[in-house]
Amino acid sequence: MISPIDDDEEKVKPIFRVAHFLEPTLPSSQKPPFLPSRPKIQELMTKSCLSSLNVKFRGGVMYMNGWCKWVDELKPLYEKTWEKAGIFEAITASTFKVHFQSDLILALGEKWCLETNTFILPWGESTVTLEDLLVLGGFSVLGQCVLKPVEMEERVGEVYKVFREKKVNLYHHAWMEYFKGKGGNDHLEHVAFLTLWLSRFVLPKNSFQNVDKGVIPIAFHLSQGTPIALAPAVLATIYRDLNLLKQFIIVSSSKHTEHSSGLKCIEDESELILRAPLQFVQQWAWERFIPLQPKPSDVFCGVLTLLL
Repeated sequence: MISPIDDDEEKVKPIFRVAHFLEPTLPSSQKPPFLPSRPKIQELMTKSCLSSLNVKFRGGVMYMNGWCKWVDELKPLYEKTWEKAGIFEAITASTFKVHFQSDLILALGEKWCLETNTFILPWGESTVTLEDLLVLGGFSVLGQCVLKPVEMEERVGEVYKVFREKKVNLYHHAWMEYFKGKGGNDHLEHVAFLTLWLSRFVLPKNSFQNVDKGVIPIAFHLSQGTPIALAPAVLATIYRDLNLLKQFIIVSSSKHTEHSSGLKCIEDESELILRAPLQFVQQWAWERFIPLQPKPSDVFCGVLTLLL
């Protein structure tokens, strides 16, 4: 940008500013040529052999018994702290059960571009952004980096060490049962709660169903009400897993052989395990492709109607 105030061209210096682009849209009268309906997705998967891919989605979609109750118990005590840290909406979102649609993610994965981190669609490019994670997931785009070091709280570190020395697996349920009700003045339970939340719903690692020791410093920051920019970290994991999914699709498609009757998939014993919270990609698609949105079930009042 060049300011028009100074007429002297020699003194004019360009000003660099961040440009904001609108997301691609279609007229309401025009139906999108890609992903218009659930039957079309099934047809696409059949033709491209996507349904035969051995892909497991392990990130952020697994419902855990007892989690909602733990959230409800700590909410009156730490709601203000969660709001200050910018994670209240994200924690609330973790209490809802998401019916994951793997076929939708696979169909989108086939359209993913490794070079641009965007979906290449017939009418242009589009992708999941930080704004989407802010709106759909409740993750903050502002705050300190997740990699910022912090001095560990001694009791949290010691309990973690004792947990390992007792040879008790750090499964999510075991972690919750061990720390649940151990509040006290040192907020030990709160840090443990946030550690489990980060390990399961935000930044899940390779150890499925295991608590990640690496997120304890982040949990400690959040327990103090310190804002952490979780949205960039979550978005990075989503991009990473979409790249892995695209590469897996490319390798698998190369193993297809063409026959007179069409494409036939060659069986492959290899599998791909994805751990990013890809349910946000699903929700992103629901927001932009209205026919893909789940239809609400009818609620019948029954006897209540007669009483009214």
